[in-house]
Amino acid sequence: MIPTLLINGWRGCGKSRFIHQLLQRAAIRQGEPGSATHWCVLRDAPLWGNANSASASRVRSDVDAIEAVDADQLAVEWVDVSGGCLCCSALLPLRVALVSVLRRLRQLPPASRSVLLIETSGLADPQPLLRLLGEPGIAPSVSLRACVTLLAQEPLQTPTITGHPMFLAQCRAADWLMWSGAEGVTSEALDHTLESVVSY
Repeated sequence: MIPTLLINGWRGCGKSRFIHQLLQRAAIRQGEPGSATHWCVLRDAPLWGNANSASASRVRSDVDAIEAVDADQLAVEWVDVSGGCLCCSALLPLRVALVSVLRRLRQLPPASRSVLLIETSGLADPQPLLRLLGEPGIAPSVSLRACVTLLAQEPLQTPTITGHPMFLAQCRAADWLMWSGAEGVTSEALDHTLESVVSY
């Protein structure tokens, strides 16, 4: 079974930065050669919107930083699912991509451990994804370690967000609520996350 984390949270809460921090921390803590972990990140196909948008530029910058993780330090595979938000219009493309990814990860050499990260969009309801991971054809290959919901200051200070049904659904689905401050998630939270999916 592939250890899996479902990562969600409102737009701008730092999901991309969290993945970046997690992979950087994993690279630092990685053990001896031959016992490396293969990380696979399944996410919405990037939609950068208006090229003049400051938000789009920030997201693009964050993703560039994530994908700059040195391949010699860590094996990271990026799988973009097109068709819209992972929790709704892209559920069929996601199912196809997920089955393909799980089949490929299970064929890796036994010495290469695998971890699957699923990153949702900011307006995603995690419940359809959780149901998908529990389907008979998928559940035997997936060990869902946690549904992680990231929280940040700006969304929490906006009443229209904290009262939004999707925000509340994300919080209700969470096994772990993680605070993503100005510097991102703390090293203690990153270590806790890593230890839940990989034995170092």
